[in-house]
Amino acid sequence: MSVSQLPGKPKEGIILFILAAIQFVNMIDFVIMMPLGPKLSQAFDLTPKQFGLLVSVYTFSASVFGLIASIFIDRVDRKTALLVLFIGFSGGTFLCAIAPTYELLMAARIFTGLFGGILSAMVYSFIADVIPIERRGKAIGIVMSAFSVASVVGIPLGLYFANLFSWHAPFLFLAILCVGILWMGWMYLPSIKGHLVNTKKITHDPFRLLKAVFTNRNQLMALGLVIMLNFSGFCVVPFIAKYMVANVKLTELELPYIYFTGGLFTFFTSRLVGRLSDKYNKSLVFVVIATISVIPLLSITNLPPVSLWVALIVTTVLFICNGARYVPAMALVTSSVELERRGSFMTISSAFQHMAAGFGSFIAGHIVRENKYKELMNFQTVGFISLAALLVCILLSMQIKEVK
Repeated sequence: MSVSQLPGKPKEGIILFILAAIQFVNMIDFVIMMPLGPKLSQAFDLTPKQFGLLVSVYTFSASVFGLIASIFIDRVDRKTALLVLFIGFSGGTFLCAIAPTYELLMAARIFTGLFGGILSAMVYSFIADVIPIERRGKAIGIVMSAFSVASVVGIPLGLYFANLFSWHAPFLFLAILCVGILWMGWMYLPSIKGHLVNTKKITHDPFRLLKAVFTNRNQLMALGLVIMLNFSGFCVVPFIAKYMVANVKLTELELPYIYFTGGLFTFFTSRLVGRLSDKYNKSLVFVVIATISVIPLLSITNLPPVSLWVALIVTTVLFICNGARYVPAMALVTSSVELERRGSFMTISSAFQHMAAGFGSFIAGHIVRENKYKELMNFQTVGFISLAALLVCILLSMQIKEVK
């Protein structure tokens, strides 16, 4: 069901703005943990393993609840599901803001992951349900540009608040922002019930749902793509901030420049890649971008002490490639399954994505070590593991066929 078929014909721009706003706070909440790494490590005296666990518990929590949610997610209105999840996410973010200890912060991250983890899945399902396939790549590019805005505005502002007050401040800021976005979603998002037409014919047994995915070659390839893509990214990304401070010798006050610059460029490139994905073969676009991303990936995991400008070039190119490759990948994934099963599939996909992300940061946390100077060791090994996973992604993307 496209936007033009919805009662009242709500404008695509309004819908995409609200979905992008939800993605914006969702992305900041998750990504802010990584640049806050040095501050959290100082506050709680964390080892790389403990920090990796703090990042991964969110994703493991999201993966477990994602599998549970797949049982009922296609039985309800998309708007209802999205807003209920967002309410839970907002509450979890507030709990992070008031957590006084490492253990309670971890508990708050687990709770937030229950809801925030599958928000993205519902956002992509919403897009796929209301935006025709010929414009879907552009729409996903617009919503994914929320990550860029988060990097340009949200993360630097969050780090500024963290430096000015404490690491609690960014989460409190997000919790307040969520209230306004929730109101907009309630007022302006349309009800989406087209997927409920044939819902009685579709099984909601979790084991049968998983069996349906694993016996459908196209969906299996799509699932494999997002699993390996997230694993590849989260082997490296959680430790970039700590590596920049400990090994590249940037100061904590210089970290916001990395996220601002990377996000600024990604804001434009994600939209450009979205249009290219609609115009050309989505798989081909992904393969080209993934191949290019090998260079910054290996560069950043082997970067010696350099000036801020050199660090900005390497990190910006990496952020551009990371964001750009998700656009054709998610356009492929959302187009790999029929409307009636899309919500369940995207929820299952989100569960496995987060499981892969958590496993990636967990594995990296056990590989990376600190020497007596607090520098990170073995980060280059993590880079090669990430590269191997990325090569698998390239092969998988070539096997996916689009379904209307």
